Amino acid sequence: MDSTLQNHKIGSVRHAEKRRTGTCQFADRVALVSIQAYKERIPEKWRRENKQICLATIVAHSYVNEEAGGKLQVLGLGVGTKFVSDEIIEADRNLLSQGKNNENNADKLEREAKECCNYYGMRIRDSHAEVLARRAFRRKLTLEMKYLIAGKSSSGSGILQYDALAKCGKFSLADGVTVHMYTSSTPCGNSCLKKFVKMSKEKFNDCLGADEWPKEAHVPIAAHSLHLGHFALLVKKDCTSNQGSNLDDVLDHIPRKQRKWLANVSDDWCPPGTTVPHLGKGSIHTCSDKICRWNYLGLQGSLLSSLLERPIYMHSLTVGRKFTKVIAQRAVCCRASCSDAKSSKRKRGKAEDDDDGNVSEGTSEELSVYELNHPAICGTAVYLDDAGDKTVGQDVRFLSALCWIWCPDNDADERYNAECIDGETGFVHPCIEADAHQQKNWKYIQKSSSSCTYELTAQFLDLVRSHGEAETIQTLDQLRSLKRAVSSNHETVKDDLLQNHRVFYQWNRRDKNCN
Repeated sequence: MDSTLQNHKIGSVRHAEKRRTGTCQFADRVALVSIQAYKERIPEKWRRENKQICLATIVAHSYVNEEAGGKLQVLGLGVGTKFVSDEIIEADRNLLSQGKNNENNADKLEREAKECCNYYGMRIRDSHAEVLARRAFRRKLTLEMKYLIAGKSSSGSGILQYDALAKCGKFSLADGVTVHMYTSSTPCGNSCLKKFVKMSKEKFNDCLGADEWPKEAHVPIAAHSLHLGHFALLVKKDCTSNQGSNLDDVLDHIPRKQRKWLANVSDDWCPPGTTVPHLGKGSIHTCSDKICRWNYLGLQGSLLSSLLERPIYMHSLTVGRKFTKVIAQRAVCCRASCSDAKSSKRKRGKAEDDDDGNVSEGTSEELSVYELNHPAICGTAVYLDDAGDKTVGQDVRFLSALCWIWCPDNDADERYNAECIDGETGFVHPCIEADAHQQKNWKYIQKSSSSCTYELTAQFLDLVRSHGEAETIQTLDQLRSLKRAVSSNHETVKDDLLQNHRVFYQWNRRDKNCN
């Protein structure tokens, strides 16, 4: 880091991670097993060169016996802080209309690389750690379902149970298994908005054992400052985008009385690196928004929800740097409370029309498995920077564009390491294992991740097809149709949240303009 770029007193230093107090033993255990997985799966050379990173994991806890206690295992790991620019996303949309004639060899190489994006979802657009960890977890679930259907074991990392005769062969979490999330730094977005509430320092609860986490209910949060951005959705600011959209053109979907709210007309109040969705300065939602959505709809996603008896919710969220419990509670769950929603069709028990005018057939009982989840929010005294390194200035600098994603895979070698993603392109990067030729031409050797949307969809189709070849999902419109066909209940609940909730109706949905 170049200390001359920061405003600080000469010679001033600080710990790379501020000294802090954790919540309980369990939170520290989750952090420890996550950091251990990071050290085992990410190349040492890269770790030495990149001390300041953001790590996230999804961890399963299972009770073994009274003597051994509980077992923790990492099922999804992500490292990263980058995302694909809107310029690239828009170029992908327009790719099919581009001509292919009169091109030289260099143009041909570049075109063939870009043609990887002829199918929707072949790039990982958001490579922030939390998003990658959840993608890895979804891949892990799909792989385990495949093993269970085939009658195979999952080498001790399994968390699901399957009864081929019960409920059309649906899966569920095995008895005694709970799912937990860890992130080494507070999620970007609303979790970084340290306003609107009285904050206090965390206190360690020594009454909780090594396999116990807090069970206290979250105190309801009064929405007293919505006009100032109290519950606001935020997107990651894209420095390559234009200077924003004309306000008169983007405020039509916002109720008339709210169009002059400070939170809607400016992003000066937003945490660094974020903006509001409708200003045209970014399109990818922050991790705080996405975690909040997962606490409403589950970690498994739409397609896998069709194979599960009920959604998979996290029981706890453990946060490292910049943690404030009451702020995190607001950001990752409490602001989605249905008590503050606009009129909800699902809440009134009425069927809801989809975008094509088809009425959902989900019953009240089927939809009732979805409910806002309030996980235990914990801090940890375990440092990702365990060496106690010190740095200059106050700002953390995430310099590397390389990101990493990993989940347990029975079909891979035991030494299987994480997959490296170029966060600025969304494709697999050869990283340090590449030879000289690959390093020179790596931008043309663009390979999709095994956890990108296209591959996860293909894995799902392979899992559920009974015979023949599954149809390839090439466009966002086709993916949306598939979700509605196989996961109508999940889609009904999602539409209700993103259309009727008084905050989440501002979610930037790409399927508004399907390609």
